[in-house]
Amino acid sequence: LVAALENGITLGHRFNASSPQTFDCGFPCSEQGNKWTVGGAGRNGFVTLAEATSASLNTVFAQVALPEDVGAEKIVEGAHRMGIRSPLTPVPSLVLGTSEVSTLEMASAYSNFATQGLWAEPFLISRILDAEGNVIYEHEVKQERVLDERVAAAALRPLRDVPTSAGTAPNANIGRPQGGKTGTHQSY
Repeated sequence: LVAALENGITLGHRFNASSPQTFDCGFPCSEQGNKWTVGGAGRNGFVTLAEATSASLNTVFAQVALPEDVGAEKIVEGAHRMGIRSPLTPVPSLVLGTSEVSTLEMASAYSNFATQGLWAEPFLISRILDAEGNVIYEHEVKQERVLDERVAAAALRPLRDVPTSAGTAPNANIGRPQGGKTGTHQSY
């Protein structure tokens, strides 16, 4: 989503959301050679990028990952900038979770939306006090701008729909502003 927004694709841009779809990767990317078939909880017809995000539509993000739209390399660059430290393979299927990352890395990357594009190294201990209450150690948070504020705000909009009736996780709605992201599997 962030790579798409940074490369001029708006939340209102429409994509074919039908499922399954077969794409030409331009290089061997599956057992079928250059062809990659993607399925999931698709919809017939076209949806906006925002709708695809809140509905977790695999075929739309597969299109974003193809070189003619954004490409996997730009997605990897954005993910690393946002706090993912694990190696990511720059192939279109990356958008469907084919590279392993830790839960801490995911939380770190998603924190950029809550901080309007500022990232800080995750930490476990914020402060240590001695028996008298004196501060022995206090972690100093150093934030770095990794996203334009407008991109972070735009990306947050469809994530806020996920825990509401418009998204895929209404049972997670805790009745206050929040964002989230679910995923779908090839077998729904």
